[in-house]
Amino acid sequence: MTKPVLKLMQIASPIRRHRSQRAILIGLGLNRIGRVSELPDTRETRGMIEKVRHLVRIIEPTPGEARPISKLRFEALAAYIRDPHTVVIFEELEWYATADERVIGMVVRDRIDDDFGCMVLGRDERLRYRAIDVDASHPTRDAARVELFARMQHQHSLDDAEFHQGDASEPAMDFLTPMAGESQLNPTFKVLMWERRWSPARELIEAMMRYYEDADGNFVQQFQTAAFDARIWELISMPSSRSSATRRPPTKPFRISYSQARGEPLA
Repeated sequence: MTKPVLKLMQIASPIRRHRSQRAILIGLGLNRIGRVSELPDTRETRGMIEKVRHLVRIIEPTPGEARPISKLRFEALAAYIRDPHTVVIFEELEWYATADERVIGMVVRDRIDDDFGCMVLGRDERLRYRAIDVDASHPTRDAARVELFARMQHQHSLDDAEFHQGDASEPAMDFLTPMAGESQLNPTFKVLMWERRWSPARELIEAMMRYYEDADGNFVQQFQTAAFDARIWELISMPSSRSSATRRPPTKPFRISYSQARGEPLA
């Protein structure tokens, strides 16, 4: 799994400070003013940085610069774009995003030719990630990564309209803008919407539900009001790897035995 990375610069000297601070700088790959290091963005790294925060500075990535993201983060943003058959054709190796996540990308290995390629994705008219640039036939993983970074930076410099694919017949799906008065909103939905601690959940729901197709035309309204509990379970049962995720009824767990020709629902 590709982990997020912090870029760190030393901006002051540890001279006349406790020797432990110099040791921390060495552990961070620094110990010289102006030196820059890249480290995994973990609690341990941030704990070390906190102890010498007066001596170092975190360098924030520029808007178009690609930075590693985890597969889990990529799945939250764009899992639904995949055709399930792609796992037979190529293996995903690394995942990246620009700082604003306007453009994301991946490095892949072709399972048939055993060479490497890359894919860049941007948001279409409905704010769903779609492939906007693809390259293949690189001899090494490193070469494919270099090409991916260049293509991501180029695509990030373009207008949003360049990512549009001309096949959107409806506006972007919006699960979170209230469609009813506050008194009609489900209490749990109101907690989700307005309590700060739930902001990560709001962000993920907003990103994932761009791929949802509301066949009945009233799902969002019910999700926000009287049927929140039932609708949230239907979302959990959504397919996880389809280019257009459509709603299906939640399934009951089944116990299967060799002597049975059918499943027996668990009690």
